[in-house]
Amino acid sequence: MPISRRSLGRVPSGIQNLESRQSSEGRSFPLTHCLRGRYERELPEPTSAWRMKPEIPTVQDLLCAEVDIPPNRVKGKWQSVEEYLGTHYELLREDAYSTLRDATLSVRMTPTMDDLTEICIYENVRIVGYTWSNHGVGVKCSFSLNRARKKIQWANSKRLIPGTLVCLSCDNFKEEKNMRLATVLARPVTSLELNPPEVDLLFADDQIEIDSHKPWLMVESRGSYFEAYKHTLKALQRMKPSNFPLHEHIVSIETEIPPPQYIQDEPVLNLSLAFPDIGDLTSVNVLGQWPKIKESIIDQNQLQALKRMITSQLAIVQGPPGTGKTYTSVLALKALISNMKQGDPPLVISCQTNHALDQLLRKIIEFEPEVIRLGGRTQDQDKIKGRTLYQKRNESTIKIKGSARGRAKAEMTRLEKSMMALLEPLKSDLLSAQTLHKLGIITDNQLNAFVKWRSDWVSAIDDSKPMGDMASWLEGFVDHVEDYQDTYKDLEEEEIDTEQLLEIEAEFHGANEESEFELKGQFMSVRKYFTVAEPVGVDERIIEEHLRSSKVWDWEGHVRAAVYKRWEALALEKVLVAFRQLNMRYAECVKEFKIARLEKDAYILGGAKVVGMTNTGLAKYRSLVASLCPRIVMIEEAAESLEGPIITACFPTIQHMILVGDHQQLRPHCNSRELEKPPFNLGISMFERLVDNGIGFDRLKVQWRMRPEIRQLLSPIYHDLEDNEEVMNRPHIPGMGTVDVFFYWHNHHESMDDGTSRLNMLEAEMIVNFTLYLQFNGVEHKDITILTFYGGQKNLISKLIRREPELRPFANQIKVATVDSYQGEENEVVLLSLVRSNESNNIGFLTVKNRVCVAMSRARSGFYIFGNGRMITNKDELWWEIGKILNSAWPKKIGYSIPLTCQKHNRKVEIKDISEWMDIKGGCNEICGKIKKCSHVCRLKCHPFKHKQVRCYEECIEKLPCCGQPCPLQCHEPCMCKKCKAPQKRLQSDLLPDSGPSSVPVLSVGAEVTKVTEDIRRDEAGTPIRTKTTYMHTFRGDTELVTEEVKITEVEGVAPGTTAAVSSVQEIQSSLEGLIIEESLIDFDGIPGPPPVATTVAKNWEWDA
Repeated sequence: MPISRRSLGRVPSGIQNLESRQSSEGRSFPLTHCLRGRYERELPEPTSAWRMKPEIPTVQDLLCAEVDIPPNRVKGKWQSVEEYLGTHYELLREDAYSTLRDATLSVRMTPTMDDLTEICIYENVRIVGYTWSNHGVGVKCSFSLNRARKKIQWANSKRLIPGTLVCLSCDNFKEEKNMRLATVLARPVTSLELNPPEVDLLFADDQIEIDSHKPWLMVESRGSYFEAYKHTLKALQRMKPSNFPLHEHIVSIETEIPPPQYIQDEPVLNLSLAFPDIGDLTSVNVLGQWPKIKESIIDQNQLQALKRMITSQLAIVQGPPGTGKTYTSVLALKALISNMKQGDPPLVISCQTNHALDQLLRKIIEFEPEVIRLGGRTQDQDKIKGRTLYQKRNESTIKIKGSARGRAKAEMTRLEKSMMALLEPLKSDLLSAQTLHKLGIITDNQLNAFVKWRSDWVSAIDDSKPMGDMASWLEGFVDHVEDYQDTYKDLEEEEIDTEQLLEIEAEFHGANEESEFELKGQFMSVRKYFTVAEPVGVDERIIEEHLRSSKVWDWEGHVRAAVYKRWEALALEKVLVAFRQLNMRYAECVKEFKIARLEKDAYILGGAKVVGMTNTGLAKYRSLVASLCPRIVMIEEAAESLEGPIITACFPTIQHMILVGDHQQLRPHCNSRELEKPPFNLGISMFERLVDNGIGFDRLKVQWRMRPEIRQLLSPIYHDLEDNEEVMNRPHIPGMGTVDVFFYWHNHHESMDDGTSRLNMLEAEMIVNFTLYLQFNGVEHKDITILTFYGGQKNLISKLIRREPELRPFANQIKVATVDSYQGEENEVVLLSLVRSNESNNIGFLTVKNRVCVAMSRARSGFYIFGNGRMITNKDELWWEIGKILNSAWPKKIGYSIPLTCQKHNRKVEIKDISEWMDIKGGCNEICGKIKKCSHVCRLKCHPFKHKQVRCYEECIEKLPCCGQPCPLQCHEPCMCKKCKAPQKRLQSDLLPDSGPSSVPVLSVGAEVTKVTEDIRRDEAGTPIRTKTTYMHTFRGDTELVTEEVKITEVEGVAPGTTAAVSSVQEIQSSLEGLIIEESLIDFDGIPGPPPVATTVAKNWEWDA
């Protein structure tokens, strides 16, 4: 039975053949089995109510305080395919828009509320124009960010992503009739950065609006993305037992799984491509005895999994971290692809993320170039971009005979002109009397009254006011439209990487390039600058009387304004009816246009051997892919996907489905956490459900990623995971002695960010300092990943890295990510921030075993955990086991101080608190004391970098050959005689490539710099040639004088006493007018003399001491 769920308003086969298929470009090809009629136009059968629900939820759906949802059966078989499909449809539909419903109800209860973490509210939303595009009629709206109270960094914001569902109201969500639903159609950053910002919306076909005077309030939920669900919901409505292959296993849980029919028909395969170095494998009966294969090529577990992938029509393979599941998948693909015959349909592969898809496709392209990727943007500009459908479509000149594309486009153009003609009279700020008469709003006598008196009107031309008969008639009651510009300067935190955001937009638009994300088509502006204010106190009876009166010039001013507002409303109502009818026809033409394009796409895809897409794309492109009649589909990361998208991968002609993943790592993500749990169980994937119900599967057991000490941490989860010999005897992490795994304990309490995410400042600062220490010891920045379970902590750590002068230049190389987003990735060194530390002993996400599994298995060589170990290990059984493993090691790998080892002196250093990092710079706290090549003693504290990378600021000990006097300059500068002013022998030319006159002022980010004196040197003619400037440099409480000498042509004069607060390299440059500042500025505290400067020269570091 359905379960009532209360919604809380939270305040704070297709194309068998293409006749005449030819390879010459520019030819036309008839389509005998029409894609449109077979799939895209297929309507759901009215057998159940859920099959007839609209694609976009209604306003009534959003206002339901309680909804009935069927429970999800995860144990045992389903009663019927209809029950199974209907349940998953209802669950996905609820997950798709429940957060928007909660947001709408919240604003309805408190209309004046500001933004919350998961709710965005936009005021004063006004229509400013329309774009007739190939996606529909886009309504461009301006809006105010007053409720956000911050300036939005749109290039890194999840707000208003294309495909997002929003709800609008013109009466603060009081009445249902005044609410509208729309999806974001486009959000070019250039439009969003206007003041006020602008965005393109797509209203439901019969809900489009035309009143550009009317302000709306718009609500968005940041917790859901409707586009990711829309296509899956549509596909589920059209599925039934007759077009749902493998339902006997997926729905009825039949555990006897036969080979795919095509393998039964021809079981002898050529496996030589998969195993090129092993004898004769050109004729192997895969249903019989397989030849022996060396374990150096494939271990026994991988071989058993490979057999299942090839010989079971529903094959499930579990791959724990580092066990080579992708390697095994590629071997299976080699075997299957190399045995495809001419005319066979493409093999379909799918991954949860774009990144994983590109990785897999790159491996496939190495042995099979005929690959096409569906979807939008790819970061692989080399091998993948040219193989996207978007690129192939643009390159192709093939035409499909009988295609409706031209007819659809022509009808769209005709409708566009009709709609623009309707809006044309409404473009002006005020409706003219002629327009009102034409629409039947005013009588002939009323029109004549306006015309009769026109010759008597005398008015001065005023560009600041609207002109015309109506403007004169309403004089005194016409106001400027209020300009709601946002003036907030505080920035909202970045939420998403720019590249990730571009991928989402590309997927929505089906494009590759950022330039394609702007809505293209005929644009018509309807922006209004003046309006007539609604007068207060005019009785309805008076308005009705005047509507029948023709003596319009005898009316009082406030009555004129009231009657005009009534005329305007009646006019808009009439136009709106006609406009919506045309918009519905335009929307139908858009569908026909898209279908016609799919026909050409189907032809292009038919020539591929492999078609790849994300799991979301399985539903989005279902009609297109189904038209190819595929028989094999492989889904990687299947345990991370919701069950719905995997159901849609059961195309009508599928004979063979391969699911690869690991249900003990990340589970599917739901917008509503309530739906993840029993009785709804939406967080359980099809992969996990089938495994738990006894469907046969193989698990890989030998891991090739982690050093044994890291793999041991996974033993409470994977009891029989083994190490391959390749992970043995790896070198230790530089600067850590033999401590490659460690759990640093503390008891510093957590805090919260502006929303609901958690922060721990001590952990963040410890991790950033530890990252700097690893950098000093030679660990490459790209080899370091920092993980956390909380987005707020991720943002905090990223911010601290950008503030650290020594790390700032490499902020983009050091990966900082949440655990959830790092599934499938790995790195040499991983630092994990657990964050949670509180008096209530609440550890939140840390109790989720699957997430902990991912966090523990990303590191290859070094793994360091930071957290309140005592609280966390006492609260959760898994963490208790992990703590026992670390505590039982010798030496113990757990404690309240981080054990460092100086590479130079082999001295142990214990770091208990943040302040102790100040005493070391990559080594220990001893003074170096070594004699440098220049004969001076190094006064730096112990450092791992070489002396040839250090500038020496001691007095030069060389004698000048011209006069025998000591050189007056510093050791690192080229020797020069003050009298003859001729350069002498360069003492350190073999040490520093830039050992000429230094043009780098020794300044630190965060310092205050004051210009004290300026000594200008002149030549014999009195012309200034060099300037020697002294600055007072105050940093972290220490004040010292810094002298800089440059050629006079390199710097303009700066008056003595000028002070600049140094907050960035760019600000140093601007405040000191032209002095060349290096990319990174580093301060070695406690070192006599000027603070050092680090400069990057290619990949080499230089340290100024």
